[in-house]
Amino acid sequence: MKMYVQKLIRRLFPLNSRQKKAFQEIRSFKSTPNCEVACVIFSKDRPIQLFALLESISELSQNLGSISIIYNYESEEFQKAYEQVQKESPLNIKHFLSDNKDGFKSTLMNVLKNTSEDILFFLVDDIVFTHKFDFNLLKGLPFREGIFSLRLGETIRYSYMARSAQKIPKLKTLTLNNQKLICWNWNEEKLDWGYPLSVDGHLFCKDEIFVMTQTLDFFAPNSYEKELQRFSRAMKSIKKGFALKKPVLFNNPCNMVQKEIISNRSGNLSTVELLNKWNERKSIDVSKFKNHENTSVHEELKLTFKARLP
Repeated sequence: MKMYVQKLIRRLFPLNSRQKKAFQEIRSFKSTPNCEVACVIFSKDRPIQLFALLESISELSQNLGSISIIYNYESEEFQKAYEQVQKESPLNIKHFLSDNKDGFKSTLMNVLKNTSEDILFFLVDDIVFTHKFDFNLLKGLPFREGIFSLRLGETIRYSYMARSAQKIPKLKTLTLNNQKLICWNWNEEKLDWGYPLSVDGHLFCKDEIFVMTQTLDFFAPNSYEKELQRFSRAMKSIKKGFALKKPVLFNNPCNMVQKEIISNRSGNLSTVELLNKWNERKSIDVSKFKNHENTSVHEELKLTFKARLP
C-alpha cells in the first residue's frame, strides 16, 4: 500500500521543489533563440547503426550545427569499433565521448554546457533520416511557444510500442519560410502525439532542457527520457507541437541494448552479429530507407549491407 501511495503522489505531483523552481525559471526565459541547431546522439554497443545514422544525416540534412556523440560499450571490441566510427564518420563530430568513466549524466551535462547553439535535439543510434531536411527552415519558429518534432507527421497513425492505432490530432497549418507546417496541442493527445519530451528528434531550447536535466536523477538515455516526463504536464501547459506534414526520420528498433526498461518492444538482431558485419568492413545501406513513409515513429525494417570504403 505504501508503494502504491508513493506512486500515486508521484503521478499527481511529479515535480519536487527543485523541479518546480526549474519550471518557474523556464517560464521566465524571454530571449528569442537564434535557431541554430545542435544534435546530441546517444549510442550503446551499436557502432554500425550509429554509422548508418551519421551517413543518413550527412546525405539528407542541411545546415545542422554541431553534432556530439555520447556512447557506451561493454567490451573492448565495441570500443574499437566506436573508434573506427569516429575516424570514418562522414561528418565532423564536436564531441565523441564515452560515458564509461564519468557516467552518463555528468557526460551529458558537460556536452550541454559546451554546446553553443540555442536549439538542440537528441537522437538514439537506431534512428535514420529518410527525407531531406534543411534546418534553416526553422528560422523564425517560436521555440519558446512550441516543440518541433522531426518524427511526427500526418502519416503517423500507429504506435509500434503500444501495438495500437493512434488518431491524428486536430491539426492547424501554418507557413514558415515557404514551407507548410502542422501545429497541434500536446495536452489534448495521447501516445506519440501527446509525448513532447522525447529524445528521438524533438527540438528544445537548450537553456530549458539544461535547467530540466540538472534537476533529474538518471543513469542512461532511457532513464533520462523517463525522468524528463516529470516535466511533461508542465511543458504541455506552455508548449504547442510543430512538425512537417511528413516525418523526416524514424526509429528502426531491430535490437535492444539497454537494460533499464526491458518492457520496450524491439527486434532481436544480435549486436555481436552486427559487430562482425562492421569488422568485415560492411555498413548498413541507408539508401534503402530513403523516402520511406512510415506510419509509426518506430518500424522494424530489414537491414541490408554494403561494402564500406577503405
